Amino acid sequence: MEIILTPYNLVNHVKISEKDYQRLLSIKDDGWSNCKTSLEWFVKLHYLRSGFNDKRINLADFRVREDKLVLSWLKKQF
Repeated sequence: MEIILTPYNLVNHVKISEKDYQRLLSIKDDGWSNCKTSLEWFVKLHYLRSGFNDKRINLADFRVREDKLVLSWLKKQF
């Protein structure tokens, strides 16, 4: 089964196998938010947003975690 990491992108979906999804999700080197590849970042962002949508995480925690994940990735890009 493939997981679509970019469900709102109408043109170029980023897809990944469930096995690779679980492998990338479990990487915690230098902290869970410190992603080494864009695919790892997409997986963790997808997981975090899915958790919020499924009400497994409250809004305050979600905002803190999403900010940390996004900002840490952006810092690596510039």
